[in-house]
Amino acid sequence: MSALKFLERDGWLSLSEAVFIPARFKFEIDYQELYKFQISNAKYDGLIKAILRSYGGAFDFYIHINEYEFAKKLKISYGTVVEMLKNLQKQQVASYLPHTDAPQLQFLQNRVDYKNLYIDTQFIRERREVKEEQLKAIYAYLDTKNCRSISIREYFGEKAAAPCGECDLCLIRQHRSNQEQKIKAEVKILLIDDTLDLHSLVDRITIGDDTIRLKVIRELLDEGQVVVKDEQYTWLNAF
Repeated sequence: MSALKFLERDGWLSLSEAVFIPARFKFEIDYQELYKFQISNAKYDGLIKAILRSYGGAFDFYIHINEYEFAKKLKISYGTVVEMLKNLQKQQVASYLPHTDAPQLQFLQNRVDYKNLYIDTQFIRERREVKEEQLKAIYAYLDTKNCRSISIREYFGEKAAAPCGECDLCLIRQHRSNQEQKIKAEVKILLIDDTLDLHSLVDRITIGDDTIRLKVIRELLDEGQVVVKDEQYTWLNAF
């Protein structure tokens, strides 16, 4: 949530989504001053008359105008109309706000000193904690050795299901499991009629790296299928 959203929640301003707002116009001088301006600036006379004839209330409040309509009536380009309206604003004859489709911001309270600006810090703290938890979940997803599908479900608070068997981690786990089974079978062949020290046993296994070979040997020791005596390893039980 952006800083503007926090200010909107606390009632300081209103932020609207992108919406089309027509051009707005308002005279900033009275009728007599405007008449004098028309006499001394004849090139604006046609546009000013078109505004006065087409819209009422331009001396009192902003009115919506259509620059294309003026361009058609005066037989000039749209760009020329816009430039003339901007010049009227520069000369402080009028205020001109071009049309826009950008998000709009409206202040709802009078300006206050920053020292008196109340912000709901508790809400900000709670939002930060939520974001931190979401980031932790994302990091956990990236670092997980579990199934990706399970991690996603847990992130959204859903009950974990069985591994999908299709994500990269499931495929790696399946490959490792198959590899471990092959290593166990190879260890059995090497030790069932012979004894070997650990270095020779690891060296004669042809599958996987040393880490996974040692892991499998440790599992076989824990399961009681391999025993070690005087640093010699031998096969004890059949599969």
